[in-house]
Amino acid sequence: PMNSLNHHFWGSVIAWFYKDIAGLNIVSHHEAQISPKIIAELKWAEAQYANGPQKIKVRWDRETNGDILLKIKNNFFTGFIKVYGYHCCGMERVNLRLGEYNLIFKKIDSVHG
Repeated sequence: PMNSLNHHFWGSVIAWFYKDIAGLNIVSHHEAQISPKIIAELKWAEAQYANGPQKIKVRWDRETNGDILLKIKNNFFTGFIKVYGYHCCGMERVNLRLGEYNLIFKKIDSVHG
C-alpha cells in the first residue's frame, strides 16, 4: 500500500528501501526511528533525509566478523535506534540524540553462545 498519494518520496517501494533496508523512518516533525532490518545478501545500506535545516543520515556496514557498524549524522531529530537481532552495549534499543554516532551492533546469538 502507498503511504502517501501526494509525496512520491514515501511511495511504497521507496519507503521500503528507506524504512526497512536502511532503517530510516521519519515519524514526525521532531522524531526519527532508526531500525534497519539486516538482509544477509547486503553488505551495506545508506539513506538520508533533509528538510531545510533538519538533516539526518544513516549508513550501516557489515563488518568481516558479522557485526554491524551503524553510522548516524543527526542535527535535528530525537527518537531511538534498534537493529533487529543485534544489540549495542548490551542494549537492544539506544536513544537517538543530536550528533554523530559510530555504533557497533553485535548479533544477539553471539553473546549467548
